[in-house]
Amino acid sequence: MEQSMELPSIEKTLEQASLLATMNERRRSAAMVFDQSLIFGYQGGLFKADAMTCGFAKMLTEHEAYVVMIDLNKNPIMIQDPDAFLTELMAVYTEAAMRYYAEVDQINKTRSKEGLTNV
Repeated sequence: MEQSMELPSIEKTLEQASLLATMNERRRSAAMVFDQSLIFGYQGGLFKADAMTCGFAKMLTEHEAYVVMIDLNKNPIMIQDPDAFLTELMAVYTEAAMRYYAEVDQINKTRSKEGLTNV
């Protein structure tokens, strides 16, 4: 009798562990997509619209008319219009962050393994 009472508990625990593993994998995948979505081309260079680049670009717009930025491939790129560069950075970041937020929010709202696989 005790054995049959433990089985549902073990099955439920295993189901919950599987659900958590699936949710964590979906979050990890969403984070990877977000990270890749931050990469964009500008004036022949490849940049990442992360917080550090956005902050640096913002600082430059306050002090410089033009600037040389080092892109992801370590190439020096002359940025003729730092304001336009910052605008593009912020647009790329905002779009990627909103998609990432929506994906993670949907994952968090999903309560069943079946729902997770259909998200």
